[in-house]
Amino acid sequence: MDEAYTLHGMLDKNKDGKVTWDKFLEFVSNWLIERGYVRSKARPDLPSSVSERTALHKGLANLFSL
Repeated sequence: MDEAYTLHGMLDKNKDGKVTWDKFLEFVSNWLIERGYVRSKARPDLPSSVSERTALHKGLANLFSL
């Protein structure tokens, strides 16, 4: 149970007591980038209007919605 409180504290950056889908995706994205599982630099295969983070969020959202 302590792990759940710890994780909730990590996800709830603005301390509003809520963990939204966007907060979760941001946390997972940062975790993957920090550990080098995905690159944080711009991808040439993405249109200039789409950021790496946006593409990662969409990919994670699709993965977690399966």
